[in-house]
Amino acid sequence: MFPARRRARSQRLRAWAARPNPRATRPSTTGRSAGRTPPPTTTPGNFAISTWQYSGSKIKIVADSALTSNDVEFKDGNLGTRASDPLGRYERHSSFGATDYIIFNKQKLAGASRDRRRYVALHELGHALGLCHKSDALVSLMWKTAPSPGYEITWIPDVDKTSYKKLWG
Repeated sequence: MFPARRRARSQRLRAWAARPNPRATRPSTTGRSAGRTPPPTTTPGNFAISTWQYSGSKIKIVADSALTSNDVEFKDGNLGTRASDPLGRYERHSSFGATDYIIFNKQKLAGASRDRRRYVALHELGHALGLCHKSDALVSLMWKTAPSPGYEITWIPDVDKTSYKKLWG
């Protein structure tokens, strides 16, 4: 039952230490032609994964297999519509073989722009990588409060790269 359930998940990922060639495990986003499936960066989750794989990053996030145990799954959920409710949430489940979740608040993100969803995916994946919230005085993906629509950060600012390097070398 457990292996079948794992195979049925729509998007499974695993993070592990970098290999000598950082591009060896990077998902390909080239080679698209008419009639084929769009490149993997079209979903907010895949965009966040490919963005966090910047040159110099030590953690590589790759597609999961039935033999892995450190999973993160992106999914939609109902997290509320109040102003204080989040756009997304990272849920950590620490038991061996457990799946962590990055949940998009489908109630608040209904009709949201592509950049808004990408920002939420980048921010929550930052939590999955161990980053905490930053002061609003710095340009950071990890602000506690999301930027106004139209002002989303969809790249990895230097302050977040520095925090990442402190955690992962």
